[in-house]
Amino acid sequence: MYSTKLIIVMGLCVGGIGAQNASFQDLLDLLNTTLKIYVYATSYMMYRLPNEVTCLYYLKLYLQEMFFRVDVNYNVGSQRYSKEVTGVLRNDTPTGDPVMQPYSWPGPFPFAPRHLKYYDKKNHCGVFLLNVTGQTHCELHIWETGIKKKIIFIL
Repeated sequence: MYSTKLIIVMGLCVGGIGAQNASFQDLLDLLNTTLKIYVYATSYMMYRLPNEVTCLYYLKLYLQEMFFRVDVNYNVGSQRYSKEVTGVLRNDTPTGDPVMQPYSWPGPFPFAPRHLKYYDKKNHCGVFLLNVTGQTHCELHIWETGIKKKIIFIL
């Protein structure tokens, strides 16, 4: 079910709006903002112990060409958490993909390198691939301004 949702969301991000294979500069551009960056969708469930990790976003605290520090915010059940996460940025030698390698990211794959495969410069939307124990997973990261918000009035 999550894979299907992510494929639809990725189609909206990657298809038709100008997303292209990502460069290292695209990775820096995605991270270089004062806005919230949401992990809007994943192809996997984000569990931490018995509870699901939801509403995950991060804010840049520090960014250099090869290093990043972000404040990651997320919910587990009804509790809100915030933690500082650091990591390195690099190009993957075999694939040429730009990589964000976090140390202790919330969720089931805390140390998994995230390969930025596609990036839409206009909407600040990036698709990351993670290869964990032989399986490829996807994450969609997007600036908060790229998320369409609906206002519902209940009378």
